[in-house]
Amino acid sequence: MNDDSVIPSTGGQPDLRILAACPMCQTAYHPLKTRVVAERGDAHLLYLECRHCSSAVVAIVTAGTTGLESVGALTDLTRGELAQATTEAIVSTDDVVDLVDWLEHNVSVQLTLRREKANF
Repeated sequence: MNDDSVIPSTGGQPDLRILAACPMCQTAYHPLKTRVVAERGDAHLLYLECRHCSSAVVAIVTAGTTGLESVGALTDLTRGELAQATTEAIVSTDDVVDLVDWLEHNVSVQLTLRREKANF
């Protein structure tokens, strides 16, 4: 993303920026096409899709002590997939431990990992 795809935020701090153009093709986003996918407290999950190249950005915007704060990333998710993901159950630490345990003890996973390691 070059500096043409962002504009300084109104907070007056140069490191806080608001996404104004597609990071892939630099086409300006249409502000009325930005979709709020989910809200929780002062946080908003936004979905922006480029009308020119169809790339998409997901961003979280929150009201912080210094004004609006945001972080965004390119995504290959559709707006519907993103909305569905926000309603899924949260992954707990127990879920992660169970997955690691399963990966460590699953014979076919171990064979695949050994085969992949040998091909490096």
